[in-house]
Amino acid sequence: MSDRLHNFISYRLENMTNQQVFVFEGERAENYDQYIPIWVPGYELMHDLLSSILQTHLPKESSILIAGCGSGKELVTLGKANPSWRLLGVDPSPDMIKKTRDRISQEKLENRVRLHQGVVSELLENTLYDAATLILVMHFFPDDGTKLTLLQSIAQRLKSGATLLLVDSYGEESSTQVEGKLEILKNYVIQKGFPPKQAQERIEKIPQNIHLVSENRIIALLEEAGFKMVERFYSALLVGGWVAERR
Repeated sequence: MSDRLHNFISYRLENMTNQQVFVFEGERAENYDQYIPIWVPGYELMHDLLSSILQTHLPKESSILIAGCGSGKELVTLGKANPSWRLLGVDPSPDMIKKTRDRISQEKLENRVRLHQGVVSELLENTLYDAATLILVMHFFPDDGTKLTLLQSIAQRLKSGATLLLVDSYGEESSTQVEGKLEILKNYVIQKGFPPKQAQERIEKIPQNIHLVSENRIIALLEEAGFKMVERFYSALLVGGWVAERR
C-alpha cells in the first residue's frame, strides 16, 4: 500500500507534437480513482455541478470535448446526464484511455462517446464543439506560455458562445495562504483514512508537482485564450472551478 500511496501523484513527462504533456501510467493510473476523491474535497459535488451547469447552458443535442479525460469520470457523468449529448475524450495516457474505454463499455455509452489518445492540438480545427471541460489538468503545466497554449487549443475547437468548464488548483505560490490550505488538506485526508506519514510526504511534494497561479491569473489566461464572462462556481481549498464563454 505504501508504494501505491507514494506513486499516486507522480507522473511522467512526455513530448507529443512539440507539446509537453503529463502522462499517468501503470500503478499511478490504476490507483487514480481510489485517491483523487480524497485529495480533492467535494470531488463528487464538483462533478454534479459540471452536469448541472451544462444542462443549463446547452441545447438537448450537443457535442462536448473532454480535454484530459483521465479515467473517464467526466465522460460517464455527462454521458449519463443527457442521452442526446455526444462526447469526445482526449488523453495522452494509453493506460488511462484503456481504463476509460472499459468504463464506457460497462456503462453502455459506446455509441455516444469517442476517445482519442493524444492531445487536443491534434484534433481537426474544423470540428467545433458546443462545450468543453478541462478538469485538474492545467496545474501540471508551467505558466511560461504552456497553460495559455493549452487553453487556446481548446478555444480553437469551440463554437462561438460555447461553454468551458475549467477546474484547477490555484493560489499564490509559496504564500502563507497556500501553506495554510495545504495544512488543512493534510488534516482532511488524514480524517479520510490516509496514513499521516504519507499524507505529510504528499503535502510536501504538491508544490513541486504542480504550477500554481492566482485566480486573477487564471481569469487573465482564459480571456487571452478567447473566453469571456468568467465566473467561479466551485472552490475547495486549493481547487477552484470556473465557467467561461467562448467569444
